[in-house]
Amino acid sequence: MKSFLSVVLLFLSFAVQSDDMRPAALRLLVQDEGQVAVTWRLPLQSDNQPIPLNLKIDGKAIDFSNALAYRENLYWVAKVTLPLESTFDLLVEGLAVNRAEVIVSIDNGRGNSSTYNLNAEAASLTIDMTRQNNGLFNYLRLGVEHILEGADHLLFVAALLLLVRGIKALLATITAFTFSHSITLVLASLGYINLPGPPVEAVIALSIIFVAREVIQLERGKTYFSVQKPWLVALCFGLLHGLGFASVLAQIGLPEDGIIGALLMFNLGVEIGQIIFVLAVLSLTKALSFVAPAWLMARLWPTYCIGSVASFWMIERMAWF
Repeated sequence: MKSFLSVVLLFLSFAVQSDDMRPAALRLLVQDEGQVAVTWRLPLQSDNQPIPLNLKIDGKAIDFSNALAYRENLYWVAKVTLPLESTFDLLVEGLAVNRAEVIVSIDNGRGNSSTYNLNAEAASLTIDMTRQNNGLFNYLRLGVEHILEGADHLLFVAALLLLVRGIKALLATITAFTFSHSITLVLASLGYINLPGPPVEAVIALSIIFVAREVIQLERGKTYFSVQKPWLVALCFGLLHGLGFASVLAQIGLPEDGIIGALLMFNLGVEIGQIIFVLAVLSLTKALSFVAPAWLMARLWPTYCIGSVASFWMIERMAWF
């Protein structure tokens, strides 16, 4: 971890923009007589306005001006009921400009669900409501993307890497983090835990600040319980991070006929992304350690950077209360 600063500074170039990998979500529920209940969820921007995405079905823009609309945590939600054929073309405009993606979930009313993903490269698709495609691999991909684009979760892991001494302690700490966030991810996604999103996100930022402080104290020669047992810190704060992971699934929705499978795939994706990040940081810092100047070898600089960004996030997220 000696060359950690350069790695963290590269990461901070986009991390300061906050953990905003919140996809839009479109849910279609087939009702009687060819009617389809449409739920359109758009992430709110810093000005409290939803990201400007336009939904078109068979070339016609869907008007949500008279829809039932409300704010739910960090999303703008609109609901309408439309008469739709069993097969239609779906297009979302504005994905490339806004660097956004949409998770489309369909319930055909007969116990079958399908899941699709729309992004800048694939902004349209033809939907056949009579066919089933549970799309579980979309949840695997979403899990990987959420952890790799979730700056706050990665900075927490980065802070743990700075705090931990020794490969055995590192393995125990990462395992504890995985175990604890998996528990709350499952419990929250199944509805057994229900906490408001903004306070959870603010406390997640606070968890990063706490670990950064412990690293600073360690560098000053002070050893606390968190240094002796970092796995316990990861275990406790991992419960909060699991709630953050679950908030993504809460906004998108889980297929009714494949809830457990979708949860497992999403959690597996999170773990894959986490392993990729840890291995990338360890490999890069090892390589840089051979060529880095002495001032780049310190741990305090990256720790202050991590703590500063996390403090910014905490203040920003408290404003959402």
